[in-house]
Amino acid sequence: MELYCSQRRHRRFLLFVFLCVWLWREISPASLNRVSDQCDWFGSGLEDTSTTGIHTVYLRCTAGRVHWEYPRGAVRVVLRAGGYPKDFEGCLRVTVPSSGVSLYLEGRERLHLLHRHSYGLVARAQRCFSSAEERVALFLEAYSPDASLQKEVFEFIYDLRPMRQKPHSECRPCSTKELIYAFCSSDFVARGTVLSLNHNEDLQRTEMTISGREIMRDSEPRVFSRPTRASRNETVLTGVVHRPLQCDTKLGHGDFVFFGTWRLGDPMLNCVPRWTEWKKVRRKAAFSNNLDCVLH
Repeated sequence: MELYCSQRRHRRFLLFVFLCVWLWREISPASLNRVSDQCDWFGSGLEDTSTTGIHTVYLRCTAGRVHWEYPRGAVRVVLRAGGYPKDFEGCLRVTVPSSGVSLYLEGRERLHLLHRHSYGLVARAQRCFSSAEERVALFLEAYSPDASLQKEVFEFIYDLRPMRQKPHSECRPCSTKELIYAFCSSDFVARGTVLSLNHNEDLQRTEMTISGREIMRDSEPRVFSRPTRASRNETVLTGVVHRPLQCDTKLGHGDFVFFGTWRLGDPMLNCVPRWTEWKKVRRKAAFSNNLDCVLH
């Protein structure tokens, strides 16, 4: 009988400890934080009945997606580039359609508005930023004019890259070392000419239509996919690539080599040397034993 009572007291003690630990986790401020080592976060306001609570999400990845259904209250998303021990730069794009949330970049003294809930962000427009103390904090505030839950979805995708040493360095000509790295790492490389330019003020970028007479690399999705007849006996592939509008790109004549990568669904140019310049770089680099790839 005494053994039976002792076992019951032991079970009650374990149950009491379990309940204490559970309650502590539930009421602890840390329970408001959602820590993730993944690239993406998916949340729903249906899981949180509070309209004033702020939840913090930590993402440690170079690219990913944030998806918030039935937005309520606010979410603070802290981004750290997983593979970069130093500061970085990044861009994001709010997917279309998205509604019900205002998006801010957290500054040192105030919030900087990136997207207002009541205005649709221009399709495919990007917003870029730089990290401070090796992180970027984004503040998502739900817009709820009444107490009822509406079926709204807000989503954005992001992409983080190592910090460039000089501001707007994507606009300057690439060095020899950068050209070799660009050839080895770019998603697309092509020799061709510029057919036309379009400076898009809304999207803050220049759209370049180019003809690729020699496609050295073009990974999926393909940039050069539209065949165009250049002459009676020659057919070339054309494509549209982008540069930041701040680069003030001019229409150039002659043969160039276009190096670029896909970023947030858009083909972005990294380096555009003239063909004659690239031939010199390639010829000189051929005597080096420290190349990351074979130069064609």
